[in-house]
Amino acid sequence: MRRFRWVFLVLCGLVCVVLVVPVRSATNLVVNGDFPDSSALNDWTKVGSGTAVLSSAYYRSADYALTPQNSTPISYAQCMNLSAPSVSIDVGGSVRFPSVSDGSIVIEFYGESDCGGTVLDDITLVPVGSGWGREWADLSQMSYDLPVGASSVKITLNGCGRNDDLDASYFDDIFLYEYGPTSVLVVQPSGRAPTGLIAAAVLVSLAVAVVFLRRH
Repeated sequence: MRRFRWVFLVLCGLVCVVLVVPVRSATNLVVNGDFPDSSALNDWTKVGSGTAVLSSAYYRSADYALTPQNSTPISYAQCMNLSAPSVSIDVGGSVRFPSVSDGSIVIEFYGESDCGGTVLDDITLVPVGSGWGREWADLSQMSYDLPVGASSVKITLNGCGRNDDLDASYFDDIFLYEYGPTSVLVVQPSGRAPTGLIAAAVLVSLAVAVVFLRRH
């Protein structure tokens, strides 16, 4: 009987983990935001006077990062249509600037598809604090509530010009995940479930199992 109880408790914990982890894996709406190869730049639109290239001198995860070709500052954008009904997003990316004021990631929300119509709201992500110069910084806005009527989102990467490989702006791992009204962020953008969530689920499952066993 004692062995049965232990087996029952272990099974309850395992079943709980299995039920929690694969509930949902979000999809990154940004196309080639990690710049995996030299053709990834084709998915971004030049909106400024400067020209960007993909460089392997510094990158965050894959083999390339977006960076200016010369000393002229750059602005490159990508527009994404939202699914209906989306209510919140996670958005951000990794940047490497010579100083904290040398670039930004701007997110604009539009009332029409394909980034048309009026800009309903916007977010600007910049490095904060000291020590960011010439180091990678992860910028993000998580669980951001979409403005009412938002149908599309534009992400614009603004960077300073290039003096050399060291003194230049770099962008990598740009992401935007959307969530509906019944969505629960159980799986993180990396595909891993939060450790705290798994632990809490196991503890709750075991507590329920203990109560059940004491009554039987």
